[in-house]
Amino acid sequence: MFDEIPVNVGLSRMRRIFFVRGARIDATEGPLELTFENGEVRLFGVGSNGETLVIDREPWADPFSGRVSAENEEFIVESGKWEAFDLGGLWSYGRFIGRCLTSVERTGDNSLRLAFGELLLDVESAYDELKVEFPPV
Repeated sequence: MFDEIPVNVGLSRMRRIFFVRGARIDATEGPLELTFENGEVRLFGVGSNGETLVIDREPWADPFSGRVSAENEEFIVESGKWEAFDLGGLWSYGRFIGRCLTSVERTGDNSLRLAFGELLLDVESAYDELKVEFPPV
């Protein structure tokens, strides 16, 4: 799983997929997408069992992208939907952009620590949620 994450390659983009309903964005959980300078993508999420950390090689695809039917629009208005946010412009996430991933370490059954030099990024799958933390050095 984590041995397929490209080490010694710079990070070019970081996105989180958050749930949006109306004007409210739930930014407490959601998949994390890392795009590397060599074009490779890793999408971190939670498995169908609600616990397993899953890493996909494809970018997140919005099932409602493009023109939506009237029925789907009504559903989205009433229920909300997942949307991707490029977080490179935010200081806490943007610090990682341009830095090389120097190591990946398993920190638990469903968690990893990614080191970008001295900057650390922890991802953990727990209770149907993907937790992302930036632990102090």
